[in-house]
Amino acid sequence: MKKLLIFLVIQFCITKIYSQVPKADFEVIVTYYCDYAFVELKNNSTNADSCFWDIYGYGNYVFNNIKYFSVGNLDWDRDFTFSLIAKGHGSSDTLTKPYSLRQTTAAISATIQDTLNYAPLVVKFTNLSKTREGDTLTYSWDFNDGTTSLEVSPTHVYELPKTYYPVLTATTQSNCKLHGYATITVKDTAQKGEVGYIINKCTPPSPHGWDNTVIGYNKYYGWNNYLINDTLKVFGQIYGICCTRKTATVHMRKDTVYIRTFETGPECSCSDIFCFALNIPLADKDSINVSFNGSVVFAKKIYQDVKTIHDDETISIYPNPTKNSFSISYLGVETKYVKIELIDLLGRIVFRTNQPLKDRMTINNLNLQSGTYILRLTTLKGDTYTSKIIIN
Repeated sequence: MKKLLIFLVIQFCITKIYSQVPKADFEVIVTYYCDYAFVELKNNSTNADSCFWDIYGYGNYVFNNIKYFSVGNLDWDRDFTFSLIAKGHGSSDTLTKPYSLRQTTAAISATIQDTLNYAPLVVKFTNLSKTREGDTLTYSWDFNDGTTSLEVSPTHVYELPKTYYPVLTATTQSNCKLHGYATITVKDTAQKGEVGYIINKCTPPSPHGWDNTVIGYNKYYGWNNYLINDTLKVFGQIYGICCTRKTATVHMRKDTVYIRTFETGPECSCSDIFCFALNIPLADKDSINVSFNGSVVFAKKIYQDVKTIHDDETISIYPNPTKNSFSISYLGVETKYVKIELIDLLGRIVFRTNQPLKDRMTINNLNLQSGTYILRLTTLKGDTYTSKIIIN
């Protein structure tokens, strides 16, 4: 009887001691809202005097018998590792749980075949939206040009030059609206003849500086809008948005060069004065009208620091006009080799060759667009000869 009593006392003590050993336990509770999830941990540990949380390896947090631990509001996918250490009665217990948070999100990408972004611009939109398990989405597109679509991944054509901000609206079954955004810059087809970029360093041309003559609204011309040698030089200032890229578009019609500015890039509230400097080869002109955003000034050719200037009569071109081939005769040119270049009226070199000088030379298979071009010959000494040629 005494042995039995001792055994029962020992068993009672062991059971009491065992029942006081801490047991770590918790659950992850996620509440989904429209565009974020609220994550908290519920501590269900027993026999614990204190608890230590280790969340995703960011360190230990001490909580004494707190029932809920708030991880916080999260608006992105994330993989967690939650660990809880329960301590009490000189002992401890650890429980670790991995958890992957996946949320419903809206996102898009845009693929543009014409990387130069000229209008009309075809844009293929790809819907990158994701849904968590059990969620569904319906889609609506606003292309920011007055048109919309209900397709999942539509293709859209932007007809006019501008910076557009298309938006995808993805709606859940609980009427939560999520959004994906993109920025599409469409450039004017006239910019295919672009000759320069507008800069933001307003250092005036030396030595004269700006004459500060206002032409139109906040448009300035510098002092020397001249045809210097064979190049039209245009200096000026414009007022624009400072976080967008400024470009210059050039057209040539009869005796007028038309220049207009074009801004690309995202909208912003900053504004500033920008300076520009354009160089346009015009070897066949003695004077030209320059129209900058609708305001017209007159430029007259002057010669400056040139070793030799020859009249067009030095070069004989026939036939002129021509289609895709012509012959050249030289009069009084003393050199063994010449560099032959054809330049369009926007300053682009569209043909170039180096040839030994002959009394007559034929250029074949040009395959150029119809228009007026400048034929420029350069000798080994650096002397230049220019003449106009028309391609039909």
